[in-house]
Amino acid sequence: MTSRRTTRSMTSLHRNSLPVPDELAMEIFSRLPSKAMAMCRCACKLWSSMLRRQDFTELFLTKSCARPQLLFACNDHSVSKYVFILSPQPENPEENSHVVASNHLACFPSSYELFGCTNGFLCYGAKPILEGRINPAYVPVICNPSTGQSLILPTLKSRMRFGIESYLGYEPIAKEFKVLSMESSYVSGHSVRHQVLTLGTKKLSWRLVECCIPHRSSSKWICISGVLYYAARAVGSSVNSMVVSFDLRSEKFSSVKFGKAMPDSTTLVNYDGKLGLLMSGDSHDVTRSRTSLELWVLRDAAKQEWSKNVYVLPSSWEDAVSEDMCIAGMVGVNEIVLAHWSQRVPSYVIYFNVERKTITKVGIQGPEAFTAPNLHHSLGMGRSRLVPLDSIEEYERALKLGPNALGGVAAIVDELPYIELFLAERTGFKIVGEPFMNRGWGFAFKRDSPLAIDMSTAILKLTETREQKRILKKWLCQKSCGEKSDWNHPEPNQFHLKSFEGLYLFCVAITVSAFLVFVLRMIRQFVRYRRSERTSLTPRASLSSSPTTTRLWGFMLGFVEFVDEKEEATRSDDDSNNNPSQVVELQGDSEVRQS
Repeated sequence: MTSRRTTRSMTSLHRNSLPVPDELAMEIFSRLPSKAMAMCRCACKLWSSMLRRQDFTELFLTKSCARPQLLFACNDHSVSKYVFILSPQPENPEENSHVVASNHLACFPSSYELFGCTNGFLCYGAKPILEGRINPAYVPVICNPSTGQSLILPTLKSRMRFGIESYLGYEPIAKEFKVLSMESSYVSGHSVRHQVLTLGTKKLSWRLVECCIPHRSSSKWICISGVLYYAARAVGSSVNSMVVSFDLRSEKFSSVKFGKAMPDSTTLVNYDGKLGLLMSGDSHDVTRSRTSLELWVLRDAAKQEWSKNVYVLPSSWEDAVSEDMCIAGMVGVNEIVLAHWSQRVPSYVIYFNVERKTITKVGIQGPEAFTAPNLHHSLGMGRSRLVPLDSIEEYERALKLGPNALGGVAAIVDELPYIELFLAERTGFKIVGEPFMNRGWGFAFKRDSPLAIDMSTAILKLTETREQKRILKKWLCQKSCGEKSDWNHPEPNQFHLKSFEGLYLFCVAITVSAFLVFVLRMIRQFVRYRRSERTSLTPRASLSSSPTTTRLWGFMLGFVEFVDEKEEATRSDDDSNNNPSQVVELQGDSEVRQS
């Protein structure tokens, strides 16, 4: 019955409206985010066939290149998966505040090593389970992190599971993707059995290609204009000192000598259609003390000519960087991208503009990319104390168990809308402390809703302009300022000023008591001193005849003078104890005078 109503609705729609031209539909789809476009492929067969066409793939790739983004492949060892995060570049790099929203894409099982990326497709090695058993061979896998699709390639003509390198390249003339794989010899360590596979054919199969260049391949590679380049070691060398190229169209190998050893920080980049070697001197990473970066550009491969460019880092480099960085790549010919070396998911990246000599620090906002690194680095929480939780039910169960039980936690850190939704459904819990954000406005969606990502991106684009401040000031400032006092209420398991009230009173009582004891002792000593002075020097009758006011005033002045004399006597005693030789001399003088 539902199927019939749907059919009549679609018939009525086509009968009373004009169809959307394919060209217009493709232009609309090409402007969607990759994840939204992937969802559209599952909407209907018409859209699925349209979005799988080669001309749409080229159009979408052209539109995507106009808005370049950074793709992070993060190996989550806790779940043995690769987590792919897509982060756009800031639209206003001149602004002081830079925060971009990360788009968490699909997850894939982790491999021994991630080979690399070409035109949005990734190549990595895996051990797939075939017919209920783990295949012992090392199988390359091609995946699209935007759509979540993956393709397991045929098993290589080898029984080796280690020492295999695979490179994914795109040949623009024939519009073909090809995979080049090779293995290392157990005896010499050189690359042997070079094999090529062409994607898109009816029957995927590996074919052997001849390579007459003795070398050992590496994991540093890039595809530029239909040519695969990868750093390699020459015969008898222990470091990379040459670049081997593989023409995807002719399937021929060639090599270019670099002339010196490449440091571990070397990254292969596309510099205006030419191969570039970007490096940080001889070090493995880019430290705060680094003063410059080097870029070697292959000007003529036939003549093996290289040109060297040295980019001096500005003085703001040390202020922007707090940890060791690594070279992530290069955007165009002007901007070098650097990311944190040891973070599993980078919380920020650095853009170094070589023309303007500027450093731009861009934060990557996301559940894992923003929260965990800040808790670890800013608040000093150990990574072993952080437990990932995925659902509200896990939140409630972990909080009820408490920090002392297995699987329990002391607190939950999440985005404010999810925390408020959790509190609306569960009682007995409370927000502790003030959120790490500017109080304002936002949108709450169901977790993993596709609209949340697009809306978050739009909101973050708005925060990069001054329009948000104007809106907050006009509509939300008074309410936010009025609600600010609500956060000052005492929270459980938190120290406040009133928490130390008893300690303050105890300290005040001890201080006042000590002062009173000191004053009373001094008064007692002064009274004794006055009595002895009156007895020896002054008749009692003359003192008793003085007015009361005069006697009180004289008593106070005498007490002050007595305290001063007492302090001077104490100082002289301390000096005599510190200088005993001086005391002996004085005693000697007195003996001489007496004699």
